[in-house]
Amino acid sequence: MCKSTLDDNLSLLYNNKPYGSSPIKKLLHRTAVQMALNNYLIHYDDTMKQSLSFWEDLSKSLPKLCLILYKRRVRSYSNGIALRYKEFKRCAKFSPPIFREFFNPSIYAEILRDCSGFISPTKFINCCVKILYTSQIRAELGLLNTYNEYIERSDISNWIISLIHENSYPKLSLVTQLCNNNSSFIEFFVNYVTERILFFCGIKGNKLSIQDLILSDTFYRFLEIRNADVNENDNNPFYPQILFQLFEWMEFRGHRIDIPEVDNFGKTRFHLLFFPDTLKQLLLDFEYIIPDLVISRIFEVHGYDCQTVMDSSGNFRLALNLKSILRLLFALECRETPQSISWFWNILNLNEKEYIDVDIINLFWKDMSICIEKTFSIDSIPRLEYICDEIFDMICPGNSSGRIYKDQFISSPMASTVISYLCDPKAFIALEMKEEIIAQAANKLVENIEST
Repeated sequence: MCKSTLDDNLSLLYNNKPYGSSPIKKLLHRTAVQMALNNYLIHYDDTMKQSLSFWEDLSKSLPKLCLILYKRRVRSYSNGIALRYKEFKRCAKFSPPIFREFFNPSIYAEILRDCSGFISPTKFINCCVKILYTSQIRAELGLLNTYNEYIERSDISNWIISLIHENSYPKLSLVTQLCNNNSSFIEFFVNYVTERILFFCGIKGNKLSIQDLILSDTFYRFLEIRNADVNENDNNPFYPQILFQLFEWMEFRGHRIDIPEVDNFGKTRFHLLFFPDTLKQLLLDFEYIIPDLVISRIFEVHGYDCQTVMDSSGNFRLALNLKSILRLLFALECRETPQSISWFWNILNLNEKEYIDVDIINLFWKDMSICIEKTFSIDSIPRLEYICDEIFDMICPGNSSGRIYKDQFISSPMASTVISYLCDPKAFIALEMKEEIIAQAANKLVENIEST
C-alpha cells in the first residue's frame, strides 16, 4: 500500500501521548485526538460554503480529478494514456483540495514502473482513493477508542449497528427491511459480521488492532456491502438476504434464552443455543456431514461457551452458543485459511498435547468409516494403515516418529486435505472415493437391469 502524510498523521495522533498522566492532560489529549479525527470525517467546501462528509467530498472531487488528468494535462503514449512528472506537478494547481497533497514526488515514485518516466493516471487515481479510503475508515474506527490504536469487540458491534441505522448504504438498509419480518435479525447480523471479522483476523480475545482490521480482506468484503453495489451472485459472505436464510433456520430450530437487558435500541437481547442433535441437523441442512466424534469434540473444546439448559422434554442438556456455531461454519467454509486450520487442530488434538499420533488418527478414522457407511452405503472403505500413510506423507514425509506436531500441521499446505480425511466424509469421498461410488452405482444399475 502507498504511504502518505494522511496515514502518518493518524499514527502520530494515536502515539503522541501527553506529558505526565494527570486526568486533565489525558482529557486534553483525548479531546485533541477526537477533534483531529473529526477533521478527516468532515470537510469544508469553500466554493459551496458548506461542510461535506468525506464520502460527499470524494464523490464530488473524483470526477473533477479525472477530467483534469484525462482532458487537460495528459499525453498519449505507446502503452496508452500516460503522464510525465512535469505535467503531474502542473495538475496539482487545478486538482480538488482532497487530492492536492498526493501530487508529490514520493507518490509519483511509488507508482512509477516505466523506464521512460511516465505513470498511468488510472494507477494514480486508484492509489489516491485507496489511501483516502483507508485513512477515512481508520479515522471512523479511531473515534470509537481515541486513546490508543485498539478497539474492542463491542466497539465493532456498535459501529456496525450505527451504519445499519444511518440508512445511507443501500445494501445495509436491507438489514432493516428484513427486520420487518423478524426484529431480532439486526442482532444476529451484527454478531455474524463481528465474529467473522474477528475469526479471520485470528483474534481470540476482545481487542483488535485498528491497523490489522483495516488490512483484513474479510473487513474489506464487509465494506463492499457498505459502499458498493453488490448482489447475491457476488458470493459476498455478508450479503444480508443470504444471512437471513441462516438466521431463519437458527431462529426456528435453536433454543432461545432472553437476557434481562436491552440493546442500544430498546430491544430485549437474547442468546441462541444449540444442542448436539440441533447442530448436526443444521450442518446437514447446509450440506455438511460431520461425524459424531467431531460433534462431541466441538462441545468439549468450546465447553466455556456451553450452557446447561432444559430442553422441550424437560431434560437438562448441554447447549453451545451462537458464537461457537458461527466459528464452526467459518472453519468449514474456508478450511484452507490458517485460522480454520488452527480451529480444526484444536478439534483433532484429542490428548491436548503438542502433537497427534496414530491412536488419535485411528479414533477419528473409525468414526469417519461408520459415517461413510451409513451415509453413502459404500462397501470398500480404505484401511487405517492406508489413511495413516497418506496423512503422514502429506504432512511430514519421511518422519518415523509417528507424531504430527502442531507447527508441522498448521504450516503444511496439505492440512486442509487431512481435515477432510478425518472430519468431513463428503469431502473425503470427493477426494478419494469418487471412482468407487461410480463403479458401485454402475454395478447396482446392471443388477437391477438383469433382475428385470
